[in-house]
Amino acid sequence: MEPCMQIKAITEVTQRAISNTHRIDGHDKKIEEIEKTQTQILVDLNGNMKLLTHEMSGVKKDVQELKDRPVKRYETVITVIITAITSGLVGYLLSRLI
Repeated sequence: MEPCMQIKAITEVTQRAISNTHRIDGHDKKIEEIEKTQTQILVDLNGNMKLLTHEMSGVKKDVQELKDRPVKRYETVITVIITAITSGLVGYLLSRLI
């Protein structure tokens, strides 16, 4: 190869290397932006998950209260029935004794 051709080839390779370096630097910046965005998305997602977990615990409490209501009503009805029957029997017995 002639010296002129070698110089031309070296110049082309050097220009290509400079161009590639510039492109790689651009890609590095884009990668850093993507990493920052992904990190912020993960932080936001974590916050949302904490909020949802807190809200779900409140929903669980509400559901448990709703489940307990019929049981409490049933117990109250049974108590009232037993009290009424007992009161009636005591009243009947007292009326017979007097």
